[in-house]
Parts: sequence; structure tokens; C-alpha cells
Amino acid sequence: MAAITQANQWLTFDAAYVETILLQDRRRRELPSPTQVRPRREELLEETDLEEPNPAVYDRLTDIAGESENE
Repeated sequence: MAAITQANQWLTFDAAYVETILLQDRRRRELPSPTQVRPRREELLEETDLEEPNPAVYDRLTDIAGESENE
């Protein structure tokens, strides 16, 4: 939450920026690097089916064409 608060103070809303703040804080406190979560049972990973991401879902959030029609 502290990293998000700091990012908001600078009006930066990028997840990469928040991640950088977190990693810098970990280095400053000399904490070990975070590791990726790995399932204890590898077969669970193979049994997991994820849908392909559809970037078109986010088009409505950045509908530039719709904005120009309203102007």
C-alpha cells in the first residue's frame, strides 16, 4: 500500500512504477529477491487451462473513436 500511495503522490498510475518502488524498497532493506510462486504439485500446472487474453476487452476503456464523435 505504501508503494501505491507513493505512486499516487507523483500521479503515476503504472503498475511497473509501483513494482519498481517495491523492488527498490526490498533492496534498501536488504531483503532477498521475491521468487515466483510455483505449485507444489507440477501436475496442477498442466491441468490449469487459461483462456487466451483478449485485448479488445480493454478497448472500451480507451475508446478514442467514441471521444471524437462526442466532440
